[in-house]
Amino acid sequence: MRLLYITSPSFFDADLSLIKSLSNLIEVTVLLDLPKHGLNKTALAIKNQDKRSGIKEVTDNEEFLKYRIYIKGKIFAINRPISKLISRETFIIQWKINKLIKSINPDLIHYNNFCDLSYISALFNSYNKVLTVHDPIPHIGDSKRNLFNRRINLMFVKKIIILNEFQRKEFIKRYNLKSSNVYNSKLSIYEYYKDMYLNISTKTGSSTCSSKDFNILFFGRITDYKGIDILINAFQLLRKKIPNANLTIAGEGNYDFSKHNLSNVLLHNRYIETNELFHLINDSTFVVCPYIEATQSGVVMTAFSLSKPVIATKVGGLPEMVEDNKTGILVKPNNSIELSAAMITLLKNESKRDIFSNNIRQLYFNQGKYSWDTTASNMLLIYKQVIR
Repeated sequence: MRLLYITSPSFFDADLSLIKSLSNLIEVTVLLDLPKHGLNKTALAIKNQDKRSGIKEVTDNEEFLKYRIYIKGKIFAINRPISKLISRETFIIQWKINKLIKSINPDLIHYNNFCDLSYISALFNSYNKVLTVHDPIPHIGDSKRNLFNRRINLMFVKKIIILNEFQRKEFIKRYNLKSSNVYNSKLSIYEYYKDMYLNISTKTGSSTCSSKDFNILFFGRITDYKGIDILINAFQLLRKKIPNANLTIAGEGNYDFSKHNLSNVLLHNRYIETNELFHLINDSTFVVCPYIEATQSGVVMTAFSLSKPVIATKVGGLPEMVEDNKTGILVKPNNSIELSAAMITLLKNESKRDIFSNNIRQLYFNQGKYSWDTTASNMLLIYKQVIR
């Protein structure tokens, strides 16, 4: 089977692992959207973008060589240095994408995100195709452009993969879809971060873990539905019992932190590059996701990649990812008291943290029940159904 996998920077860290496992089963060619604002997202670290718009094979380019342990097939980049929706360059890119698709002649195209309006014509073909929808239900505050783009994508791709079971019924009803056209898959750990840890540990001969005993970490994009106010209030309750605890909040987004008591809170309110994020996770005691609403979470799988337990709220697909009292602790949303109690429990019980970390390794690493090899095998079954 020849698969064309079209993806974007936002999901590239997860894609590396999935593509690696898929490549052991089928032939995979990767087409990566590369807008100027996506050069340094997730696992990507592109210093120099070609100023010319177009499609370029980057398989053996110096900046992509580090991804060759994950991607065996060819890698093409949609180079988009110009952000205008309507321009001569945009039309040329659309023409070149369709030309590339014809030359590859795939048995199936997997779009691992909604195609941006700047290259929306990549949907306009007769090939078998499937689309992964990461957020089946739009988040609070999603833009009108994103909502319109979502509708266009769902109009042209009828076979859909979602990554949690919780929102399946609502998603099908909202977009008037056939139940048989909606498939379920799951995320696994983001191996790029695990491999980075192993590489650093090998070079240094030791762990990079911090000497700080208690360092709670929140990381990711800061938006209205992430429950930052609940977290900070819960942390201040916690400090009455564990004064030496620290909270790190790392991520970009507009939030008024001045209204809170930020004692023992280390704030990085900006985009966090991959290397820094790796160290923040590695130096943490555990990760917390106090979300008010959620689908699934790349944050959880990034934390699990370094065997870090997660405290998360019982919203959306999070209970499908964090197994209560097995890989972390689940709490009610919008409840600072319960969140504080869970954090205190985990901080005071090192043996529980060790058990959770060991469970994560057993479930997600190597050939575990939720490993990428298992996910890729299930994905191949979906591909075969779509082609039929």
